[in-house]
Amino acid sequence: MTSGIWHARQTGGQLKEAAADGFHARSRLVLNYVQLQAVIVAETRDGRHDVSRADGEESIRQRWSAYAANGHGGNKELRTLDPSTFRYSLLRVFDPSTPENEINIAESHYKEALDSRVPHGLNWN
Repeated sequence: MTSGIWHARQTGGQLKEAAADGFHARSRLVLNYVQLQAVIVAETRDGRHDVSRADGEESIRQRWSAYAANGHGGNKELRTLDPSTFRYSLLRVFDPSTPENEINIAESHYKEALDSRVPHGLNWN
């Protein structure tokens, strides 16, 4: 991870390695409890990306562990691509008290601003 967890940017290989090691102890503590965040997965060959969030019961550690295990974390579009070309990053971390509506607006903003919806990106919603 570069410059701490909030500036994380990892390749698929780096993410698998970190997950296999159980993530660094300090990062693991943070990753277990941070529950609201916007995540971007970039396909590095053509620049398309997927913007999503992990919230509720799913912490970022759980999301990144799923990506490390299968490359796609259940995402329909990511399943069709080679996960070795992905780069995983955090876009934003929200305070747990942030209203859901504010998070929805921010997620939608990122999708619009980054043009991440199909056909230019990998988001269907």
